[in-house]
Amino acid sequence: NHKWNVTCEDDASNTNTSETRTVIVDLGVPIVTLNSPANNSFTLINNLTLIYTPSSLTLSNCTLIVNNVANQTNTSPISDANNKFRLENRSEGKVEWSVNCTDLSGDVGASATFNVFIDLTSPNVTLLAPESGYIINDSIVELNFIVLDNLDSTLDCNVTINGTVNNTQFINAVNNTIIIYNTTQFRDGLFFWNATCIDSANNTNTSLTRNFTVQDPPNIILGNPVNATRTKIRNQTFFYTPSDNSGSISNCTLVLNNKLNITNTTIAFSIQNNI
Repeated sequence: NHKWNVTCEDDASNTNTSETRTVIVDLGVPIVTLNSPANNSFTLINNLTLIYTPSSLTLSNCTLIVNNVANQTNTSPISDANNKFRLENRSEGKVEWSVNCTDLSGDVGASATFNVFIDLTSPNVTLLAPESGYIINDSIVELNFIVLDNLDSTLDCNVTINGTVNNTQFINAVNNTIIIYNTTQFRDGLFFWNATCIDSANNTNTSLTRNFTVQDPPNIILGNPVNATRTKIRNQTFFYTPSDNSGSISNCTLVLNNKLNITNTTIAFSIQNNI
């Protein structure tokens, strides 16, 4: 507000002053910017500090709106600076907030509306398959689990095998959906595994631990003689290349016409052998 009048004096030093009038300079409604927490952010703390910046030369007051209801008013906000409101002991769930600011002319400026999600509950992670103690006759293993969360649509998960995280980057797990994780190149042996998931508020939980055993049979590639070979030589040497994910093979047996013939107990691993 600006008050003004005019005072005049004549040559005889007589003076007089006019009435006083008020001029209000109105530069438009206040501008209000929400700063933090960011829109659609998650937190595991139920006490919130809401920071906003109003801008007006004639700023009068600012009111916090929570879930479409006026919550509290700041009667001495500072223009072009960070101001804050504090919410205490909020319940779990979505908090929808905005700020309305009023200038001395009664003009009201409204901010955008932001959402912040208070998440106090850890996700629930359950292993589905294989069952604990399962024996797998393959070096490729499919692990299944499911994660349930009260707020998140997707979560970040890890699969840990024998105490080491197996995945190279987070598994993007959809809430309440079976997650299929394939692992390869297992050697024969006993393995322990579990799954850990973290939600957007950094609540973390780990499943129970299960075990499985890999017992992958050896792989054998036949060499010479090739299939359907015809020969007049009665003494034949049979070539084959054995391999196994255990890294060793104890013996190999030649089977002729469905009968055991010769057993070789000295095996060259993953290279050509002969009987």
